[in-house]
Amino acid sequence: MKRYVSWIKKLNKKSFGHACVALVFLGLLFVAINVLNEMFFSTLADKIVKGMGINLDSIWLALVYWIIKWGLCALAVVYVFVRVYRLSDERTPKPKIVINRHSTEDITIYSREHPTGVSAKVASVYLANESLHRGNGAIAQNVIARLTFVNEFGETLMLSPQKWIPARWVNRAGYIMEHPNIDSEEAHIKDILPNGIAQRIDIAIKHFKDENCYAFNFDSRFEPKWKIADWELKGKRFKVHVEIAEGMNIIAEKWYVLSTRGKDDWLDMQEEK
Repeated sequence: MKRYVSWIKKLNKKSFGHACVALVFLGLLFVAINVLNEMFFSTLADKIVKGMGINLDSIWLALVYWIIKWGLCALAVVYVFVRVYRLSDERTPKPKIVINRHSTEDITIYSREHPTGVSAKVASVYLANESLHRGNGAIAQNVIARLTFVNEFGETLMLSPQKWIPARWVNRAGYIMEHPNIDSEEAHIKDILPNGIAQRIDIAIKHFKDENCYAFNFDSRFEPKWKIADWELKGKRFKVHVEIAEGMNIIAEKWYVLSTRGKDDWLDMQEEK
């Protein structure tokens, strides 16, 4: 009994509402069938018993009625089973990654070459694990954010052999030169807890007086002003495909549009509609 009480407590309001709708639908269907039985088949049975004539139209009508009746019953039963299955699936702990906002912000980058800092503007995306469950099953493990850049002519930029680059997870240290012994692959992978706390990833960086912006991640820290020459985004407008992957599975994705206007620090980022 305790197991069923625990199962019911885990159901959310939306799932419980769907289950109620399914049961009400099934109940109304059987009421309608009983009413039709009284109105139609009782009269038809009386005619048979009394030996009154029944034409071919009446037989076809009865056949159609039976098909509709049992077809609706089958649909109702399937609907109820689907809802029950989904209720069972919803109580299974699993992550729910949501990309919920984006921004362009002024930052200061610190490095050995620039101990007092260099100002720049960075485009970022925020995501969170909004799973209703808690526990290990709801943790998004080994998550990597993939960035694919497409120019205004629809051509995918080859920034790496696989076309995409891993995004940098912004840590509490901000934009200070991280320890050089940190492995790049390790820095681009993260476990996301189901606590709804926003996690930030950087997309691109734009320095004042630079003509173009640059794709940006953890590997950029070894370059002057965190700019990798081969990752320069030449042009005024680009699309960025942000894919959030847990292992090999894509669990969230969105397209954004990056815009610049030349040699100033203006950088705009909008979600593609």
